[in-house]
Amino acid sequence: MTETIPVTLTVKKFFDCPACGQGEFRYDHLEPGRSWGSWACDECGVWIDGTISAAGLPQVKYSEKLPNIPTLVLLRLRKPLKDGAFVHAVIEAKCHDGKEDLIGSGDEFLYNEHTCPTNWLGIAIIIDGEDTDPHGVFEWVATVKRPDDWDMDNERDFDGLCELFPALREACTVIDGELTPPLIVAPVG
Repeated sequence: MTETIPVTLTVKKFFDCPACGQGEFRYDHLEPGRSWGSWACDECGVWIDGTISAAGLPQVKYSEKLPNIPTLVLLRLRKPLKDGAFVHAVIEAKCHDGKEDLIGSGDEFLYNEHTCPTNWLGIAIIIDGEDTDPHGVFEWVATVKRPDDWDMDNERDFDGLCELFPALREACTVIDGELTPPLIVAPVG
């Protein structure tokens, strides 16, 4: 007979957009008393602000809807690898201001200080020392409007990514078909 073994259960907590019921917002990395804002719903475009109650539940309010413009954001890990190279990430995002001329405005603050990378990398947690909500692990490099023909298969098209983000060509090289240092391409978390 096969012996049973214990398993580890991981619970991820989300709430649905209070306006449309479609967008999901993960909040399990936030401690009671922590406030956030503004998060934008990728489905309907409303802005959501909130606080985690003493009971660990989100208390939210939402405001105006604005059109979402799909973008790609280039980020760089602040701490270099042992060889001195920096890891870069290209993530799919949205400009929630509704105007193309505002693409990238505010992104330096958003990615350098305001938003936790767990929100856009789609992973359980990032830990930096003892900080489980490490804003500023990555630094913003650039934001561009996402091309209409973009899909996640483009992640292997280094030349195409370099056309969108010229800074990548200077920061990365391809050795034996592998990109060095690594480049992470992530969908909207």
